[in-house]
Amino acid sequence: MAYTKVPTSWVTGISEDGTNLIILLAQIPGLTAAEADAVSGDIRYIFRGLCAMMKAGFDAQDADSLPTRMKCGVVDMPLADGYSRKVYSFAFDVAVTAEEVAAE
Repeated sequence: MAYTKVPTSWVTGISEDGTNLIILLAQIPGLTAAEADAVSGDIRYIFRGLCAMMKAGFDAQDADSLPTRMKCGVVDMPLADGYSRKVYSFAFDVAVTAEEVAAE
């Protein structure tokens, strides 16, 4: 199968209304309405859930149809205190539109 850039092929139920990108709460792994609440929620759960959702979308693609200029990975690192640290990585090749000397 050939690579598809269509968002619904990567995230079930994703849509937009011209102003907002809409992702169904049910599509974000482990995220509850309470954790996503704009006033009393926890941004860490939102970040983690969005990363997990995008990694799952990446993993759901056929190996021969993955984009060649985008990479996605996750590493689970055990910590001494009984927790583990998940490290997500997302890499994109980008076009350089202007070469300028970096400011000092």
